[in-house]
Amino acid sequence: MFINNYSLVAELEPELLAGEKLIWTGKPGKGLLFRSADWLIIPFSFIWFGGVLSFPNFNILDKNHFSIDFFMLPFLVVGFYMTVGRFIVDIVQRVNTTYGVTNDRILIRSGVFSKTTNSIHIKSLYDTSIKEANNKRGTIIFGPSEFGRIVFRSTWNTPDKQIPAFEMIDDVRTVYQLIESQVISRSK
Repeated sequence: MFINNYSLVAELEPELLAGEKLIWTGKPGKGLLFRSADWLIIPFSFIWFGGVLSFPNFNILDKNHFSIDFFMLPFLVVGFYMTVGRFIVDIVQRVNTTYGVTNDRILIRSGVFSKTTNSIHIKSLYDTSIKEANNKRGTIIFGPSEFGRIVFRSTWNTPDKQIPAFEMIDDVRTVYQLIESQVISRSK
């Protein structure tokens, strides 16, 4: 019932420990994802990028004279990343991410150039929350979801700094209940 894609099973099978069984597999939703912190980050990134583009020594509109003050180059790169690049990076990372729930662990396998598997033991789950949309798609967060860490996650989306989560999964409530039932059965 919960294994809905056997190619995902093949990707996660090498990560299984002896006696462990996959109960559910999935992938994050595709496409552009806006997070709650984007209400602050997007306006700031437009101001940053616009400020860099309007800097006096940055002359991109003059066809006869194009100059960039090399001092401004890092600011230009950061502005581009904050405005556009982080969304592209996020999409590519989600395409290359696979989720799994076993009888003992939560698995998150991700990476563009090399794969990394994050494992959370069911017994160690202490703060799990769910965000569900009307279309039954949502996110399960495994850990504290304070605002500062959410802002950090959506701005500088590096795997070693992320709060572990199943992002934009279909039928999120069913998966959440499955995980909670595993937590209850393992705590006995």
